[in-house]
Amino acid sequence: MTATTAAVPIFPLANLEQHVDALRKTCHETGLFYLRLDDAGACERCAAAAREFFDSDDATKAICSYEASPAFRGYMRLGVENTAGVIDAREQIELGREDGICDGVAQRLVGANRWPDNDGKLRGACEPWLAAMSAAAARVTRALSLGLGLEASTLDDRVLGQAPHWQAKLASYPPDVGPGVGAHSDSGWLTLLWADQPGLEAQLRTGEWVAVPPRDGAVAVNLGEMLQLASGGYYRATPHRVGPSQQRRVSLPFFWNPSLSAIVDVVCDPSALPWTRDRPPAETRHSLLRAYGANAFKSLARSHPLVFARHHPDLCVLEDGTVAARDEGDAAAQRPDDQIYCQFSSFSSPTTPHV
Repeated sequence: MTATTAAVPIFPLANLEQHVDALRKTCHETGLFYLRLDDAGACERCAAAAREFFDSDDATKAICSYEASPAFRGYMRLGVENTAGVIDAREQIELGREDGICDGVAQRLVGANRWPDNDGKLRGACEPWLAAMSAAAARVTRALSLGLGLEASTLDDRVLGQAPHWQAKLASYPPDVGPGVGAHSDSGWLTLLWADQPGLEAQLRTGEWVAVPPRDGAVAVNLGEMLQLASGGYYRATPHRVGPSQQRRVSLPFFWNPSLSAIVDVVCDPSALPWTRDRPPAETRHSLLRAYGANAFKSLARSHPLVFARHHPDLCVLEDGTVAARDEGDAAAQRPDDQIYCQFSSFSSPTTPHV
């Protein structure tokens, strides 16, 4: 597992709108850049609190175990999450937006975050970081909308909605163990990553893997599949992975996503944009990809099969990624895509009420 070094562009959050053309070109060609924050202090304070938590004993961590959460929230010990079927070498706390109303299976992702019993210290350190990343991701989205020749608000209005569904992790990777996370592209919109050690690697469109080390005062940003889909393939979802580090690596990935009720469609005319790479083939994966909430639930169910089985025994994930009622699984596998897509609105949530 080797990666070369390459120049990854850096854009300032403070006047990002002045760099729309360069940002558009970068996100078209690689989908990867650094974002220099106005103040990275919130990231550093959150990371310090995370280190203290990860240094605590097993009993302290077990108090907020995700095994009790139907929404897949809380502490996950080393070795319980997988990416594309390969176990990740990290322990982590999974967080997400706690409110929201949506139909179908996605409503099961609405729930409370689980925190350790430490007088709110970790939560108090996390919340300013979450607020800062939300504001930064919203600003990047507006700049990317301008880059597509749209109004600044178009991607928010037509895709993300009034309540974007953010997710986040506090992650700790042990030294000299890896890969930390296997190669994948994120299924959502934008990922903003702060880390204290090298390890992140991204794949260029040439197939070459490049190192993306931490930079003082900045976060690494990569694009996800929903943004690629909404731009008609013009913006590129970035394949990436995490290699081993010689020291413990603490990272804070923040995921800015469409609302759980969003149905993602192409919102621009990609043929009117300047292409400098080959156009991707037409999307042929299951129509579920467009339904962000159902797609997000499927991803978590696959990554955490034991928790999925414990809290959602009435559902199953079919081989093609479709989430179906367990007693309808065989029948769903025989249905046309549009029928499978429509059936998601019929799921009710036995564990998470509408709020």
